[in-house]
Parts: sequence; C-alpha cells; structure tokens
Amino acid sequence: MDVVRDLLDKQLVDRRGRPLGRADSVIIERRAGRPLRVVAIEAGPTAFTRRVHPALASWLGRLLARWGREYALPLRVPIERVYEVGVTVRVDVETLETDALRWEQWWRRHVTMPLLGRRK
Repeated sequence: MDVVRDLLDKQLVDRRGRPLGRADSVIIERRAGRPLRVVAIEAGPTAFTRRVHPALASWLGRLLARWGREYALPLRVPIERVYEVGVTVRVDVETLETDALRWEQWWRRHVTMPLLGRRK
C-alpha cells in the first residue's frame, strides 16, 4: 500500500456512510529489525497543522484546549478499523460516538448561527 496515495487527505467515512473528516496524518510504528507498520489514521486541525509545522500544531493545540482538551485532540482511528480504501477510506466506527464533529458543532453553535441571527 502506498500510504500517502491511498490514505492521506482522503475522506474518512463511518460505517453508515457519514463523513468523519479527512485523513490528516498517519501514525507509523518503528520496530527494531522489522518493517514499519501503520498504526492509525488521524483527523482534525492539530493533525493537519502538524504536517505544516510542529510548532504551529502545538500553538493551535494550546488555543483549542482553551475551550476544552477534547477540541485539541485529533480523532485517531486504529488501522484495524479501516475496512475499505478507495475514493474514500471507510472505517468501522460511528461518527456520533466520536469527537469528530465536536469542533464543527462548536463553530456552528457559536459563530455561524449567531452570524445568521438564529438561536442556538
């Protein structure tokens, strides 16, 4: 498997076809005397900014943690939960059972809806 081509930046989709976000980083395990092994896929703003620069990811993580530690943590999907790789990456998790949409829900509640003049 070509990890960059097959996983990175692909849309993650839960078992019901709902989006979880994009695969922003891939966690690889180094084992002495053995080949590298993909352990997990991460999604979320801190995972994405880590690709740009670790210091930027650290700063963003501290900023997001002001609203709660869970906002700063990326969604991590173990590679064992990946069951189909194609145009999207299908994973055996449930979007609503994860924190995948927490930031989007916060943004909608505190920014988008007030700008539109709607109640929360």
